[in-house]
Amino acid sequence: MDNSIARSDLQPLMDIVEANGRIVDSLSDEIVNKYCTEFDAYINEIRTEISRNVNTLDDDKLNSYIIMLPLYCINLGPVMESVGIKEDISKSLKQAQFNTFYDETTGTVAHRTAKSELFASKENLVLSIYQRAYKKMRYKLDYAEELMQSVKKVIGNKMQDKQIQLQETYQPIVNTFPRSN
Repeated sequence: MDNSIARSDLQPLMDIVEANGRIVDSLSDEIVNKYCTEFDAYINEIRTEISRNVNTLDDDKLNSYIIMLPLYCINLGPVMESVGIKEDISKSLKQAQFNTFYDETTGTVAHRTAKSELFASKENLVLSIYQRAYKKMRYKLDYAEELMQSVKKVIGNKMQDKQIQLQETYQPIVNTFPRSN
């Protein structure tokens, strides 16, 4: 008996996973895009501006990013809560479907459990869609926080450069005054 696995045996299953994965990903993206379009546009604006002009951005523009980014992040919080609520509802619906079918099925515990999980597979996919949407939003929020820290570093570096320039400018003047003994 040969226990080796042939690629041709696995490819049809992988194709099904890929197809279903695209559907789940697309549906979770629809949820995210419904709530995050404005947020994403602002993040992309900042990312593009910084990547193109990191050394020439003026302080006012950088300060506006520091002020506005938290406002966008704050708006994302309630949206994430709403998606989290829908995730909880999905979990509840999945459990209800599982329980209904489990009660109606006869046989061993393992048999009843397997059949019930199969019966609740669509509810499980819906749960997965909301879980993925929440995770994608969490990632966006984490990225925005990292971006804000980067903007703060750019401002800090610019301030440091200005301080060095000021010291270099005024250092010769200080050294030209006669010292009193």
